Amino acid sequence: MRLVSLTMHNFRKFKDVEINFPEGIIGLVGNNGAGKSTIIEAIGWAIYGNRAARTSKDQIKRLGASRSDDCWVKLVFEMGGNVYEVFRIISGNSTDARVKVNGLITASSTQGATQFLEKKLGMDYDSFYTSIVAKQQELNALSDKSPSERKRSMLRMLKIDVLEEAIKRVREDRRNKEKILEAS
Repeated sequence: MRLVSLTMHNFRKFKDVEINFPEGIIGLVGNNGAGKSTIIEAIGWAIYGNRAARTSKDQIKRLGASRSDDCWVKLVFEMGGNVYEVFRIISGNSTDARVKVNGLITASSTQGATQFLEKKLGMDYDSFYTSIVAKQQELNALSDKSPSERKRSMLRMLKIDVLEEAIKRVREDRRNKEKILEAS
């Protein structure tokens, strides 16, 4: 996944901002309160919805925005030779989202967009933040987990969880067959 651009309208402290990302590793540097965490949150919110927000949905809209103003984020990224455009909006009390791949709508609705992106990225919210984003004061996200939680996260991130489950079934089958042989 390569980030291309992020556009925010009435999202947290930003009224109207567009960020075009350079190729390569991206680092956000700035003073406290400059909006670094908000940029990361906006990327997460575009992909995973309200689960990625630091506060409740009604606190995401920029302070000072009128009640009738919408709050939205548009994230554009490239992956596997395709261009993805994710648009998530809060309008009044409702939220909506859509995902376009190469200009064609492939998912629409908040839940549909999130599920589509989780499947395409191969990561749920926890895996995304643990492996891609080192949020403020969470650089030790993996080391703070118990060994079994850490193992599950790593297996999910590496897409080995399916293999681990297959190995578990084979071992169980072997034990069952050994019991049958012992009983004969």
